[in-house]
Amino acid sequence: MTKPKTSHIVAVIKYVIDEPKASAAQYSVTTAELNMTMISDVVDVMGPQAMTVALLQNLQKEMGVPFGRANITDIKEPTLFQDVLVLPNAAFASRQAGFPKDRGPYLVEHHYAGSWKNVKGGEIQS
Repeated sequence: MTKPKTSHIVAVIKYVIDEPKASAAQYSVTTAELNMTMISDVVDVMGPQAMTVALLQNLQKEMGVPFGRANITDIKEPTLFQDVLVLPNAAFASRQAGFPKDRGPYLVEHHYAGSWKNVKGGEIQS
């Protein structure tokens, strides 16, 4: 939840718009012509990792001090940084990521096939 027009959400929106544009420029195509082989990882460019990167960059800018993943790695309880509440990374997809059970509360369990990962629409059984 966020207040309307918060700088953090604006930063996230700008990031997920700018990253595909940068990928398109790298391959000399339009954003409409981008495909999965041209984007490093859709989760990093437009998904949850993109949101994390944009938020960390914006927090650093607003706080005026170095701030990054090191500040949020291994937290075991929800922690407030400026006006952003950061949850322990185990709170999200803890079972999928193999986190130990001492990393804080598990709040989300994902049931997905990763449809963006390949042309077959998800996980491939080996």
